[in-house]
Amino acid sequence: MDHNYDIDREMMIDFIDESMESLSVIPAHFVDLEANPNNLNVIESVFRPIHSLKGNAAYFGLLKLKALAHELESLLDLLRKGRVAVTKAIIDALLAGIDELIEILDRTRIEGSESYNETSYLKALERVLKILDTTGSAASLTTDSQDLWQVSFAILERVTESPLLKGTEEHDQLLELNQLLSALSKKQSDGPSETPAQEVSALSDQNPLTELLNLAGDAGAALGDKERTKRIRALLSNLADLAESDSAKSLLNGASAEFELFITTIGYDVLLTESLKEAADKLNTLQRWVKTETDETDPTPATLIAEPEPETQPPVTTQPAIAEVKPEPSPKPAPAREELATAAPAQERSSAADSDRKEQKEAARTMRVSEEAIDAFLEFVGELIAVDEMFRYIHAELVKSNAGIQITSSLLRVINTFTKLSDDLQRSIMEIRKVSVKGMLQKTQRIVRDVASLQEKQINVTLSGLDTRIDRSLIETLEAPLVHMTRNAADHGIESPETREHNGKPQMGEIQVAMREENDMVVLTVRDDGKGLDLEAIRQKAVKSGVLGEGQQVSNEILVNFIFSSGFSTAQEVTEISGRGVGMDAVKQSVEHAGGTIEVDTVPGAGSLFTIKLPSTVGTQILESFVVKVERERFIVPMERISGSFRPDIKGLSRLPNGNVCVKRKAGILPILSLSGLYCGDFQALTNGILVTIESRISPFALLVDTIIGLQKVVLRTIPWIHTNKFVGAAVMGDGRVSMIVDLTALERYLIDQDLNELFTASNG
Repeated sequence: MDHNYDIDREMMIDFIDESMESLSVIPAHFVDLEANPNNLNVIESVFRPIHSLKGNAAYFGLLKLKALAHELESLLDLLRKGRVAVTKAIIDALLAGIDELIEILDRTRIEGSESYNETSYLKALERVLKILDTTGSAASLTTDSQDLWQVSFAILERVTESPLLKGTEEHDQLLELNQLLSALSKKQSDGPSETPAQEVSALSDQNPLTELLNLAGDAGAALGDKERTKRIRALLSNLADLAESDSAKSLLNGASAEFELFITTIGYDVLLTESLKEAADKLNTLQRWVKTETDETDPTPATLIAEPEPETQPPVTTQPAIAEVKPEPSPKPAPAREELATAAPAQERSSAADSDRKEQKEAARTMRVSEEAIDAFLEFVGELIAVDEMFRYIHAELVKSNAGIQITSSLLRVINTFTKLSDDLQRSIMEIRKVSVKGMLQKTQRIVRDVASLQEKQINVTLSGLDTRIDRSLIETLEAPLVHMTRNAADHGIESPETREHNGKPQMGEIQVAMREENDMVVLTVRDDGKGLDLEAIRQKAVKSGVLGEGQQVSNEILVNFIFSSGFSTAQEVTEISGRGVGMDAVKQSVEHAGGTIEVDTVPGAGSLFTIKLPSTVGTQILESFVVKVERERFIVPMERISGSFRPDIKGLSRLPNGNVCVKRKAGILPILSLSGLYCGDFQALTNGILVTIESRISPFALLVDTIIGLQKVVLRTIPWIHTNKFVGAAVMGDGRVSMIVDLTALERYLIDQDLNELFTASNG
């Protein structure tokens, strides 16, 4: 019992994960539909995942999820058939419904059973129901009698499934009414006028595969579930009697078992119809299921369609060629006799196509692996990197001890092979961890749409780099910063249409969100063509907050950096969107905690550009680094921000009034830092060391070390019990000793803080 429970729980988790993945991209489609109301193809791309969700939700007992998905599907169906026009109210209701579906799935994944917020659920459901109820009567939607019945049944089903009627006498009466109307509908379909039910009744009984395909499609749906189920069961039984091989019999047994499972749990879902079509596709390749007149005289395989009836007989309207193993979108007459002559080559082409589809399906097969399992494997890869350095250390020691050239050369070849294999293994496992950024980037369209709608702005969002794939954990790191930056760009950056027009700009603002890979870094940018940051307002706020002295001059880069201070905001009023001074400090902290940087470029009146850079490898971080020596200890300096190294000359050194020493390097003056802080010592002592230049847009500097030992690849290991802002972690070296890894971002923050403290002290001096 417990084992079955674990299996069901695992299946539900897989269902939730897959559903959330498919739903996450739908809001972007709705935003696109609102901008292009005539592009109804967008609806087709979202109709199927919601339809599948509705059917599968019942299997796991997620009835609230099913009910909401059903109403969303009904509204989408009206849009798809052109019975209602795309409006802002409809898009709002659809977006709210998708949000609620995702919320229910997320809560259910944590709780283990269906969990939802009743207030928000009812609100989302009522928004959709209100639109459905105000779309007009069934007569105003269609004039076709069969469509009238379908619309009537849809409305009756929606009322019957209302949560308010569950367990009441009215609910039972509605079910009885449904049955009476269903009987009346079928009775009417037997009249003189030709209906879909009549078409189904004319399905071929000579070719069971053809009839199975039609019953699995739209034609069978018109029969009603009871009659449809009865016919499919009979067809599967008939096919089992006709089966000539064990493979065909096994395939039919599996198809029958799967059909019964769906009928007793979910019902007629798109997955069931696809399963029946796939079974027919495979059965068609195993044998011929109907004999023609040529079977007795011609051994050549004939087509698998029924012989056309004499002209005096009514034409068969639903006879698609079984060689295609797919029902035609519209009824076609039976093919002429001369077409039968080319049926065999057509069947061969179909078999080749079937083979291609099978190969593509096999190639596209995937399997779900927990992130913890991949992380554990990646840790082992990290251990291999450490072992590689140990091998190289042993090789160096052998060379020093004058070991034979033959043994040292052989060992080096083995080490190089080991290095290549471990590098390939690292790249492979990192590729497994990568996911597409498309879903994350498309969320910005929804965010901007909501802000623009609330503030009556016109904003276009352009996305680039949608095909980029990055480590899964980077998605979690970047998602919150992207939300903050995009919302701020739409709220603070982009002006109102009137203001933009007055300033000579197009009324519609532009926000560009881009993702790319650059060397070993992932780069996310958010650019807007709005008013830019108000540097003077930032300066005044900094003075008022006491972090900058009155009249003190600082660079624009440092001014911009103030927006990342906790509680810092220049907004004149607090809105529903922003203005509370929270968000940007959290953005910077999360980015820097992941080993990244955030930069801001702004031009008053022209817009702003926010750039986030993160290491492309996470979890077990493998760093290319400088190994340096300071006094007797070795330290590791990550290569990502090192621009060079040099031995200083006394002529290039100078001392500031506060005692700190600077060095002239190219076109700039760099402050000198040691691991102990700003250098204030003797010039001569500096010439005995080496300065490593560290890049930074805000405050570049030179790091003083005694010796550079060389380049080395190391595995970063976090040490949570070390409370210092100088190191990000440690690494095990080739000789087994541990070396600390320098935190260059922390040193930069220290330098900025020292500059600001000095300015503030001088202004109050």
